[in-house]
Amino acid sequence: FNMSPASLHDAIALAKEAMNKGGSTHQKEKSFLRAFISGFEAVEGKLGEVFASDLTGFGEYAAQENKSCFVDWIKVYYDCPLTAKGITLVDTPGADSINARHTNMSFNFIRQSDVVLYVTYYNHAFGKADREFIIQMGRVKDSFQLDKMFFIVNAIDLAEDQDEADHVVNYVRKQLKSYGVSKPQIFALSSQEVLEEREAGNTTPTEFENAFYNFVVNDLNDIALTAAHQEFDKAVERIRDLINISKSDSAQRSQRLAKLKEFQREIGRVLEDLSNTELVKGLEQEASELIYYVKQRVFLRYLDFFRESFNPATLKSGGNSNEQLKEALEQLLESIGFDLAQELRATSLRTDNYIKNSLLKFQEHTNQRLAQISNEFTLSVKEYSYENQLNFQQAFVKINRDIFKEPLTIYKNPRDFFEEGASQIMAEEMEAILSKMADDYLEQEKAKLLNQETEALQGLYEKVCQRFSKRLKERLETNIKALDGGLDVTELEQVYNELLDVPFLFRWG
Repeated sequence: FNMSPASLHDAIALAKEAMNKGGSTHQKEKSFLRAFISGFEAVEGKLGEVFASDLTGFGEYAAQENKSCFVDWIKVYYDCPLTAKGITLVDTPGADSINARHTNMSFNFIRQSDVVLYVTYYNHAFGKADREFIIQMGRVKDSFQLDKMFFIVNAIDLAEDQDEADHVVNYVRKQLKSYGVSKPQIFALSSQEVLEEREAGNTTPTEFENAFYNFVVNDLNDIALTAAHQEFDKAVERIRDLINISKSDSAQRSQRLAKLKEFQREIGRVLEDLSNTELVKGLEQEASELIYYVKQRVFLRYLDFFRESFNPATLKSGGNSNEQLKEALEQLLESIGFDLAQELRATSLRTDNYIKNSLLKFQEHTNQRLAQISNEFTLSVKEYSYENQLNFQQAFVKINRDIFKEPLTIYKNPRDFFEEGASQIMAEEMEAILSKMADDYLEQEKAKLLNQETEALQGLYEKVCQRFSKRLKERLETNIKALDGGLDVTELEQVYNELLDVPFLFRWG
């Protein structure tokens, strides 16, 4: 509404003024402001505080908008079999939330969580908000190491028979695929029926529960165990080498010591040659390419956004055409601006992954160079993950709408617009303007993204180099100590044998 309060008390007066602006437009925003005005007095004394409540209080602050609009977060402690397994459930803000902070928050939950559960209902049609949320899930789905998204069709007991239930599930699957979610894992269930069965003593798990717990207990654990297994094998191999060194005779030790001195010089040269120049260049190239395709993908949807905004229900005879056009323009700007921000959020996840993968390749390449000196000086590869904290604001929020004045004059009446081709002319002229605006927005956001990601890459690169330098120095010093008889062979053999006796459950393969 182009009004900026100096304080929250100021905001009350301006919010009341905003309620009378724009006629029937911005109903979501007005709903939020209405809740803010209604609830401010009751919560004013609690702002900035954290306080405890019971489940009844939780319900009020979670569901009543005149209270929930003031809440930053709610943490619920509840004892049940699920939480007893160490699982934390996070309920994200609604897919149709107008709050930009909510959109960023939901995306971060999708990115950081181990599992994502998307629940829809037997008789629920996918609206625009659902569509955009699912499209975002589709954008990022392949960026994760495992497919952690589970789609649930609840209230399936409302189906008259199995054929109808199958039809609903197939419809949901088709919709998800059309929104970019390839090979979705879909489970149909009735939470009410399952709850009733549990209360009656039937603890047989559903198909969804089997899949969910198998993923949590097995698939997620396997990732951690694989990494631990590699470290374990390296440790066993290292102790075996130290035992062999300690048991060598004096001639072998002299030869070995001379070789170690040579290795030390060669390793020093490898470490001195390390550089992050190619890593930074690669990141810049990756980001530029990703940003280029952001615009391409968004404008592939442009005509759909235009038709949704400039539609017969909005532009109709007998109304105030200026207000109608203004409402249609706002919807178009909101749709494209939101889509650009969503694409950038997905892009930031891809650049995070690029940093992680480039550092893995950098370590592998360094190991290859060390292996040319001696295999005993290669290190296990460590994963360095990074999650940027960027909040991408919706594009086109603060632009001057006058730039669209000329294209909007193309509209004369509904018939001319929808039947005589005027809509196509307006769409083309607006696309040219929006294309330039998108370039400016993306260039600005690209600079912000690259600045943070480059800084993160350089910081993690330093950590990788420090680890290699420290570990290799320790390894050389320990080898020399073993040659000098400074290590207790009996103790080393005892540790080695104990490691070999570690249960097979951990030491597989």
